[in-house]
Amino acid sequence: MITTKYIEAILFMRGEPVKIIEIGRMLSLKPEQVKEASEKLKVELSNRGIRLMETGGSLVLTTAPEVSEILQSINEKEIASEIGKAGMEVLTIILYTSPVSRRHIDYIRGVNSSSTLRTLILKGLVERNKTKSGHGFTYTPTAELLSFIGLSRVDDLVNYPDLRDKFLGVLNPENHTN
Repeated sequence: MITTKYIEAILFMRGEPVKIIEIGRMLSLKPEQVKEASEKLKVELSNRGIRLMETGGSLVLTTAPEVSEILQSINEKEIASEIGKAGMEVLTIILYTSPVSRRHIDYIRGVNSSSTLRTLILKGLVERNKTKSGHGFTYTPTAELLSFIGLSRVDDLVNYPDLRDKFLGVLNPENHTN
């Protein structure tokens, strides 16, 4: 049983998938012994808030599927309170119009968004990219933001085509109709 504790501690400390072979080296165990212990750990964790998952020859701790709703609710409340209304506005614009310049974000909002963008970048929700011309930047959502809101791509956002078209219509009224 001590081996299961060690595996759990290693995975908790790393916070990412760890190769079974690497765990074996750390604990001076053969891969078969690590697999055997990991099966025991899976059983030990089966009625708790975390699970042990094996993927591609690696082990990783994940949250239990049955707690995902409450965790998502907590995360949504935290991010909304941390970034505020301005942050939510800017995230929405970036999600529906990316890549988008700060000038365009400011135009849609009607106020300067520099400090809000800086906050979103620091929180890892938005990334800043140089334009092709090298004169300025555009902003796009990060994979972390998409993962946080439960999407793998922006096209899966609610009413994505319609809302994107409306945002772009505000930016380029001559090219879009309402």
